[in-house]
Amino acid sequence: MTSPTKQIIKKDLAKKLGISRSSLYYQAKLPDRDDEVRHQIESVLVTNPEYGHKRIALALKLKLFTRQCIITTMSESTRL
Repeated sequence: MTSPTKQIIKKDLAKKLGISRSSLYYQAKLPDRDDEVRHQIESVLVTNPEYGHKRIALALKLKLFTRQCIITTMSESTRL
């Protein structure tokens, strides 16, 4: 006779992992974008390890603003 296989109950698994059951079903919707943002956050943290979440957000906004200004300036110079 074959021995019965032990089924893993998701409720018990989630409890052992210390997470909610819905977390077991989570799938990232934009994994590429998430990776890009994670790399940008890590680059800010490497240069400024003392930054908290508010300063990191500000630094990322400044990078984006600077990048947009450069692109705008370049596009305006090509029009001339």
